[in-house]
Amino acid sequence: MDDIQKFRLERLSRRIKIIDIAQHLSVSPSYICQHESGKKKLPGEKFAAYCNYIMTHNNR
Repeated sequence: MDDIQKFRLERLSRRIKIIDIAQHLSVSPSYICQHESGKKKLPGEKFAAYCNYIMTHNNR
C-alpha cells in the first residue's frame, strides 16, 4: 500500500470530506479525487499540506 492509499484510508476513517481538503489546499475537489485515484499527483508542498491536514484534523 502506497502513501496515497494510506492517507486516503486515514481521511475516510476520520470522515474528512474531499471538499474540505480542496478548500484548504485551494484546489478543486476533482483534483483531489484524481490524486487519490492515482491519475494526477499533488506537487510536493500541496501533498505535504494534504498529509498534514489529514493527520491534524479531528472531525469525530
